[in-house]
Formats: sequence, C-alpha cells, structure tokens
Amino acid sequence: MLSNKQIEKIEEKYLSKYFYYLKSVEDEILEGYYSKEKIKNDWTGIQLKGHSDSDVGLERIVYFLFSGKFFGIPNSNPIGSDLLFETTDAFVHIDVKTVKASLINKTNIGDHSRNIFVGNNQNSYNGKVDVKKVEKIYKL
Repeated sequence: MLSNKQIEKIEEKYLSKYFYYLKSVEDEILEGYYSKEKIKNDWTGIQLKGHSDSDVGLERIVYFLFSGKFFGIPNSNPIGSDLLFETTDAFVHIDVKTVKASLINKTNIGDHSRNIFVGNNQNSYNGKVDVKKVEKIYKL
C-alpha cells in the first residue's frame, strides 16, 4: 500500500506531464474547438440535454490528443472518468470540464451556459475553494 506522500508524488508527476503536453498542443486544441463553427447550423438546438456546446467536443479533442501510447494504455473500465489510462505506476483518470470565465469581471466560474457538475468520483480531496471572493469548504 502506498503512503499519501507516495501517491502525491505520482499525482504530481502526471499532472506536470499532462499540463506541459496540453500547453504544447494548445493551438491544436483551439483549432479543434473552433472547428464546430463550420457546421454550427447543423447541430444548434439539437445537442444533448444537459450538455453545453463545448463539453462533448472538447472531450473528443482531448481523447484524440491523449490517444498515443505516451499517456499509457486506455483502460475499458465502464465506471469512472471520461478518460482512463493504465500506466506502469498508476491508473490515471481524466475528466474534461469546460469553463469560460468572464474576461471582464471574472464572475462566471461555471460553463458559459450552466454550472459544471462535479461528481464524487471526479476528484480526490476535500479543500478550500474561492467562489466569488468567498472561501467555501468543498467536501466529498
């Protein structure tokens, strides 16, 4: 059984790896994101209830970018996050969330069309969260 410190070290390793990779393909992510505009008239008004016009498409883009063996082997477990990879030292769960903060007053911490649902299986920790300059305690 790994200690909390060992788990934290593994998490830090993968968070850093994925952060720097995503920064390196930021242009490709944005290009893929805006590609929906080419056929917007075909899908506007018929997307799945409860989904914004960003979440499913961005999940598709991130999955495509992560589909190389660099990130591990995809795991077919039907329970858990959107993406699940098995590496030599961890099972890495990735859940893609879309957030569009207001550039003017930075008050919108949710998706541009609704609040973002974060389920119990989508994070690991209790913690402090600043919501509109008010500190709240998030508990699993």
